[in-house]
Amino acid sequence: MNPDDPMSAAYLETIEPIVAVKAARLVETKTRVRFAPQFPRETSTPYDAVCDAVCESENRHPAPARDCRCGFHAVPSRTDLWRLHFQKESVILDVELAGVVIEHEFGWRAGHQAILGVQLPATCTKRWCGRPVAGVAPFVPTAYQLGLDNCRQLRPVCSRCGKRRLIPVADLASKLCVEVTVDGAAQSMVSVSGA
Repeated sequence: MNPDDPMSAAYLETIEPIVAVKAARLVETKTRVRFAPQFPRETSTPYDAVCDAVCESENRHPAPARDCRCGFHAVPSRTDLWRLHFQKESVILDVELAGVVIEHEFGWRAGHQAILGVQLPATCTKRWCGRPVAGVAPFVPTAYQLGLDNCRQLRPVCSRCGKRRLIPVADLASKLCVEVTVDGAAQSMVSVSGA
């Protein structure tokens, strides 16, 4: 199967969810913290921990479609994340994919996604820092513009770089309603069912 040829992909409707891994960004809207695509389009919108994919092309159709690149993209394991062009400010998501799923050589595109957990990198993503991550904080990207209206991009940072705007790991888990860990550390923080 060739991932660049959408017609060569296997099209399936899953009964059992597929457990996979993906990269995403965190954003802060006026009301809460949400997830955003790693490479958003002008029509992209933030999404929640459990949601259905929406095609962002001009030909709106149910996602994913065989002849489009829409849907939630994921790969089988963390060692395959390079296929998604992982960015420094991105976070790793453990997800369950369901509904219509298109399988290709490198992974899947799915119509439904449930985020099981978020993994932040071990070290601060601010240039030249290298201190342990304590949470996320807003920042203005220079080389990369997020393209999502009314959102501030968040990036994993240490407590010093986050200053007064830091959202600590425990608070982040509560806001996202999913488990949040720092680079697989045992200090995993879990929200209490939507708290």
